[in-house]
Amino acid sequence: MTSQSDVRNLLHKVSLPTLIVHRREDVWAKVSGARNIAQKITGARLFELSGRDHLVFTGEIDRAVDEIEEFVTGVRPGPSHHRILTTILSARLIAPERLARQLGDGPWRLRLDQFRQAADNVIAKHGGEMVVTGTEDLCARFDGPARAVHCALALRDAAETLALKLAVGVHTGEVEIHDGGISGYAVHVTQRIAGCAGAGEVLVSGVVSDLVSGSGLHFVEHPIERAQEGDERLRICSVMAEQHLEPTTERAAKTPDMNALTGREREVLSLIADGLANAAIADRLDLSEHTVKRHVANMLLKLDLPTRTAAAAFVARQRSTS
Repeated sequence: MTSQSDVRNLLHKVSLPTLIVHRREDVWAKVSGARNIAQKITGARLFELSGRDHLVFTGEIDRAVDEIEEFVTGVRPGPSHHRILTTILSARLIAPERLARQLGDGPWRLRLDQFRQAADNVIAKHGGEMVVTGTEDLCARFDGPARAVHCALALRDAAETLALKLAVGVHTGEVEIHDGGISGYAVHVTQRIAGCAGAGEVLVSGVVSDLVSGSGLHFVEHPIERAQEGDERLRICSVMAEQHLEPTTERAAKTPDMNALTGREREVLSLIADGLANAAIADRLDLSEHTVKRHVANMLLKLDLPTRTAAAAFVARQRSTS
């Protein structure tokens, strides 16, 4: 309803002090719209914030909050560097002792040094800050959840080029900053999520998957492990590759079972077998294309099939025997 409303012809009637906050690279709404609003509201003040996030409570939020506080109170807030909301990445090497035994102490130390250097470069490239680096694990923080997830995928790939397997967890929460490091319950939650991840797998909390909606990242709910946060169970999701919405890790092959699918997923599967693309399926079933992508991702995971083509072939075999 909001997107279908047009109140541009009423903007000149706004007489109260007005602050407009908008990110320059907003993926949902162009900053030119905010600039136009600022021009049409007399005395309006426009604050352009860096970043791509549309929701004001994600990404770089401290500067936005400072601007709003100053606008409301007339006083610029003092800096606070003790407790912040941030996205945390925790990563651990899988079975390092076995590889260390195979390589020997010297080559193993060299391999670890190579990985640490690669990790430093990857984290810096994605705008993160390394806060903990252990012998076989690391922790970094980011000002946006999408950056953290993309960094997690890049770290996994960097580890694989060195014949290492990495398990990664990503979570967003409040932390205490002290002496260049961070602490708090959110850090422990992130570490527990990383502990649930298998070799080459990137798991995120449901908080993260919700915050990056619309970013092009895709997830399916992790079918096995869940972490406990306070009195509520914390959802854990597995990151899916974008090209075919395939899971980021390999799973043991199993016989596809149509009974595992919901009625809607069966409809989507049948239309895939008929050769329809996501846009056509969305139009046929009166769904959004994003919802169709979610159905495809869940369907592939439940059937343990790698691609849409494999799913179509499976349906063809089913039809030929029925």
